[in-house]
Amino acid sequence: MKTVTTFSLLTLLTFLCGLAGCSPESADDTGPVSGSAHDSSTEQNPAISAADQQQRAEESRGLAMTLGKQLKGELQTAMADGGPELAIEVCQQRAPTIAAALSKMTGWQVYRTSLKPRNRAPDEWEQQVLEDFDVRAVGGEEIGDIEYYTVVNTEDGPVFRYMKALGTEPLCLTCHGESISTPLRERLDALYPDDQARGYRAGEVRGAISIIQPAG
Repeated sequence: MKTVTTFSLLTLLTFLCGLAGCSPESADDTGPVSGSAHDSSTEQNPAISAADQQQRAEESRGLAMTLGKQLKGELQTAMADGGPELAIEVCQQRAPTIAAALSKMTGWQVYRTSLKPRNRAPDEWEQQVLEDFDVRAVGGEEIGDIEYYTVVNTEDGPVFRYMKALGTEPLCLTCHGESISTPLRERLDALYPDDQARGYRAGEVRGAISIIQPAG
């Protein structure tokens, strides 16, 4: 069986340091369940072995961490240099740029999504996973530990899908919280006319990084 194309995380990090969102197919399999369901997904989808799934999950986990850290670092710098107004601009411009660079480098689809999207709304499978993430977080699971992966059958064949929860940190509340200043709210309305990503509280699941890998 052809295994997933691997890449050096060190090379990836070096590449990203040098830098300063295809619509997924609908899923045929059942939705996620709380906690890990890796064994059952392997049984239901023998096209990708258990060992291969674990390898793919590890690589996806590292990629999600890279995206999150890169964007967070740039937002922190923007907040320090120009306040929330600059941070909004950076988030709008840099988040898709970083994700696109990762997608191009790996050949995977890499992007962020949320039940209350500012940019990309979740597909049906992602919505189920995100709803499950909320349940897991309310149940006491640390958001930083919440992830889900499985093999999903599509019209074009099986794909490996991975999602990593994103938590709402204090830094996020300025533009995603319950009390957004009028100037910021007006700027958000201008940049994101259909914005739903507001009203969060610290410690809530704000969305997830979603990764799709081809089976071949």
